[in-house]
Amino acid sequence: MEQSQLLFLDIEATGLDTNTAEIIEFCARTPETMIINKLFRPSKNANQFGKNNIIPFEVSGVTNITDDDVKDKKVFDPKNEELKSGYKFVAVAHNVEYDLPVLARYGINFTDSICTLKLSQYLYPQLANHKLGTLRAFFGIQVSGGAHRADYDVEILIEVYNKIANGRTMQEMILLSKEARDSLKADKLEIWQFGKFKGQKINLKNLEHRSYARWYLTQPENPQYPRDKEFVEKLKLSLI
Repeated sequence: MEQSQLLFLDIEATGLDTNTAEIIEFCARTPETMIINKLFRPSKNANQFGKNNIIPFEVSGVTNITDDDVKDKKVFDPKNEELKSGYKFVAVAHNVEYDLPVLARYGINFTDSICTLKLSQYLYPQLANHKLGTLRAFFGIQVSGGAHRADYDVEILIEVYNKIANGRTMQEMILLSKEARDSLKADKLEIWQFGKFKGQKINLKNLEHRSYARWYLTQPENPQYPRDKEFVEKLKLSLI
């Protein structure tokens, strides 16, 4: 069956930087079968404040996953888990731009993916935000459990996907997700992405706030808020 190739997944990790975040919880399942649903211990102290805590306080505050929960767990190693390399899954996640780069660092890669976050932003722009909890309420989804835990988020993810798909095939959803990503990226390039002008329209052919743009380009990048490289290049060209 076509849908059996879909893999709904969610990870909880030690931070927002996809280059350094370590997986502390991973849930992945097809519509029919749970593939993995486990807690993991980070390989090193991830607390930026230099405390002895393995998991940063702010992460524990959101996920309710504490050091006590993971201290006796193994470090995530895909070789020891149920995800078999070579099986052709299509990843479905509520922010593939975060989950998939983190998983790729562990050697888990997907040829195709579907992002319910981008689809929601594209199809339902009237919503105040596009969090899973908001979509759960918007669609009237009933799922018991706690937010920001991987298994709970995956259960909602499956329901949200089905609501958005509304009879579309998997291939149609892959194409729609790509369309959503490309459209939103194009829109993003026309809006200030930072500072006091964030959210305001920007005309790169007739740039206002030129001194502010020059200042921005000299600032070090915050890994928690990565810059769109295409936007940065177009901004540089507009200052020539």
